[in-house]
Amino acid sequence: MKTISLGSVIFILSLFGSATIVAEESEGYKKTGTVNGAIRSVQYFKDRVELEIHAPDAMPGGEKAHVAVTATFWLDEVANGAGRYEDRGAVFQSNGKTNSFYSNGVWKRLTKPGESNHRWIMKTLGVMSDGATYFATGIFDQKSMTFEANVHETNL
Repeated sequence: MKTISLGSVIFILSLFGSATIVAEESEGYKKTGTVNGAIRSVQYFKDRVELEIHAPDAMPGGEKAHVAVTATFWLDEVANGAGRYEDRGAVFQSNGKTNSFYSNGVWKRLTKPGESNHRWIMKTLGVMSDGATYFATGIFDQKSMTFEANVHETNL
C-alpha cells in the first residue's frame, strides 16, 4: 500500500486555495519576477491543448528578458475542470544568455458556468537549464489572449 505524506497533501490542497496571484509571496516562496505575455496560438489535440506564449518584456528573475513558452494542458486526467499542466520554453536575457526551462504542475478552470471569459490558473514547479528551480502561478485568459504569471524562488 502506497502512503502519501501530510506535507504532500497540504501542498496539493494549497494549489487551488485561491485564484488570486499574490503580489510578493506565494506558498512561502519569495517573488522574483513576472511574466506577462500574449497567447500567439492555440492548438487542440485529442489528449491536450497547447498554447504558444511570447512575453518580450518579461522580468522572470527581476531583469528584463524575452520569454517564449509552450504551455500544455493535458486533458486525459481532467476532473471537475482541473488537470495536469506542463510547459517548456526559454528565457532570452538582455545580456545575451539563454536559459531553457521545464515545469510540471496543475491547472484549474476559473470560468464559472454561464461566463464567457475562459480563464485558467496554473501552479507549477520548474527547473532552469542552469539548475535553478522556481515556483510559478499564472492565469491564462483566452478571451483577451493574454497570460500573466508571478515567478518565485524555491531554494530547492
